[in-house]
Amino acid sequence: MSAKPRRPARPAFLEDPEGPGDPGRSEFERLLAESESGPVAERPSEPVPGERVEGRVLLVGEETVFVDLGGGLEGILDSA
Repeated sequence: MSAKPRRPARPAFLEDPEGPGDPGRSEFERLLAESESGPVAERPSEPVPGERVEGRVLLVGEETVFVDLGGGLEGILDSA
C-alpha cells in the first residue's frame, strides 16, 4: 500500500484573512485610507487655442513635436 502525498499546510493568513498573518493587507488598507483622505490634485484645464502653455518636449519627429503639458495632458505640434 502506498501512502498518499501530504498536502502542504496552508499559510495562516489564507485561513484567517483578518488575522495577524497578513501584514501586507493591513498596510494596504492603511495606505488606501491615507490616499483617499488626502488632498485631491487639481487637474489643469485643457488649453484653448491661442493660450500660452508650458510643457516638456517628449519627442521631436520629422513632422511633429510631442509635448507633455502635465496633469495627464499632452500636445502634438507641427514641427514645420
